[in-house]
Amino acid sequence: LFLVCAFLCKYVVAIYLPFLCLLALRKGWRGVYAFCLPLTAAMVGYLLYYWPDLRYLLLYGASYGSLRASGAELWRVYVTSRIELWLIALLALPALVMRDRRATTLLLWLGAIVSLVFQWKTRADFDFWKHAVYPLIFLVPLAVRFILAASRRIGRSLQAQTMLPIVGVLLLCFVSGWTGKSFAYDRVVFWPNVEPIVSFFEGRLPSNSRILVDDSVFRYYFHPPLSQSQMVDPFFFHYKEAEGGAAYTEAVEDAWFDYIVLDGGQGAEAKAMQRAIHGHLQAYTLLLEMPDPSLGQTIQIYQRTALLAAEQPGSGPTVEITQPTACSVV
Repeated sequence: LFLVCAFLCKYVVAIYLPFLCLLALRKGWRGVYAFCLPLTAAMVGYLLYYWPDLRYLLLYGASYGSLRASGAELWRVYVTSRIELWLIALLALPALVMRDRRATTLLLWLGAIVSLVFQWKTRADFDFWKHAVYPLIFLVPLAVRFILAASRRIGRSLQAQTMLPIVGVLLLCFVSGWTGKSFAYDRVVFWPNVEPIVSFFEGRLPSNSRILVDDSVFRYYFHPPLSQSQMVDPFFFHYKEAEGGAAYTEAVEDAWFDYIVLDGGQGAEAKAMQRAIHGHLQAYTLLLEMPDPSLGQTIQIYQRTALLAAEQPGSGPTVEITQPTACSVV
């Protein structure tokens, strides 16, 4: 159950399923009935039910290259920016020569190598900072095992053998955090900085709205109140008989979206979507325009003009803000 949940959170977990099924066979038919068959049935059912979406996901993933790294960038992304990973891998190496639990050690190293090979063969990109967690799952126990073994050999008293592993593990945590820049909070850049957009829509986004965004991160912030089908991002869109850029253009011209949110999204897909709708926003009114507080990207929020007119108050007392004017930078 936990494995299926992990797979639903991150599809890369699927690379471990065949190996886990092979391990389960060591338990004989019990492993087949209790693990292999239920897991296989769950995955096949998921595949059949979501096949159209998974097919588009596979096609998109095969062609996506906005975050691809090469040359000197590879060295920085995989080595100099991930010193803590290779430090832990170095500490995990001595476990290979330890006599006890040799099979477990080999399996853990195999798990780490599978993750790295999968990353290398699919696409080497800037997202390795989050994919590095998979080899760490397998290497950290081996590194701690080496610290425990070294402490037993160095410590001559029971107190020393108790305290040395604690100090060694804490030191490893500190060095890993320092080399991984986990403590450099002043160097963190939040991209995209969604706070201005989320604050703008707080309490004013109807649950039946359709929204176009140039960054898929808003799928996390607008759900709920919106369902995923009510949000369109730069990666894929089908409208009437059109797909891609033509679909974005036609939908905007038809005022199909209630809101359009642009935060200067990075990547070729976001730029292509922005070009597709540029010059076709006659049916929309600009409600907000401001620089992104982190990187200075331009944030823009448009609302369908007809929807805006319908929201105008009727007769009776009203409050109108005259200064600062709409879209002013304060």
